[in-house]
Amino acid sequence: MVSAPVVPTPFVPTPVEPTPVEPMAATAQPGDITEAGLLLARAWGAGDADQIARLFSRQGIHLRLGGLDRASLSVRLAEAAIRDFLRGFEQGSVQLVRTAPLAGQPQRGFAEFRWQTRVPGTSNALTQFIFMGLSLEDGGWRVNEVRILP
Repeated sequence: MVSAPVVPTPFVPTPVEPTPVEPMAATAQPGDITEAGLLLARAWGAGDADQIARLFSRQGIHLRLGGLDRASLSVRLAEAAIRDFLRGFEQGSVQLVRTAPLAGQPQRGFAEFRWQTRVPGTSNALTQFIFMGLSLEDGGWRVNEVRILP
């Protein structure tokens, strides 16, 4: 799959009422992968690493954020890395592009997001795609991978 290059576009601020992010459940219900994706999208858009970490797998998380590529991180270390990464951007809008369960055992799936944001101090909008690998653990969907797609 060939992707088009990201072209910066001028950012035109518009007044927006902040949307409070409601606390997430510890896990999304079995089979409800779309709900897990929506919870993650709201938390990412708010820049809330604590909320994102509530859905991290206890088995370890693989992160690929910009130049960072780490596997088997603990929840605490992965949450800190996400927090540091998100600090480099202003809160933006996140759209859940798709979610899908995958065949096989253990049950796995993924969520893909479109993130529109900007780097503080700039006027250029930035659009990135985020991939989150999910696995069904402890009766709910948990994140085991987070990648910023090129």
